[in-house]
Amino acid sequence: MELSTLGGPFVFLMLLVFGLLMAVLGVFLAVWSNGRPRIWGVGIGAVGMIALAATIYSVVSGAFLHGVDIIWDVLVPAVIFLLAVVVGAVLAIIPFLMAAIRS
Repeated sequence: MELSTLGGPFVFLMLLVFGLLMAVLGVFLAVWSNGRPRIWGVGIGAVGMIALAATIYSVVSGAFLHGVDIIWDVLVPAVIFLLAVVVGAVLAIIPFLMAAIRS
């Protein structure tokens, strides 16, 4: 896969994760806080929902990533690569923690 073909899936995943996290974290902030943070939570949640809706609309309408199977060409490899990063990080941290705890 060429580097120039990764731009679309990269932007899609970035906007998808941004929208999801902003919406979820905004809802958490709005529900479990009082005063000014609650107002911030509503704003953050609204921004996340708008970003998520715009991303989904652009993919469904075909304006973004046309001709690409979103599930098998973008999401599944992204989850596999993310899992590999997490496993590699855990395997690197375990010896460090064992050495730090025993000292």
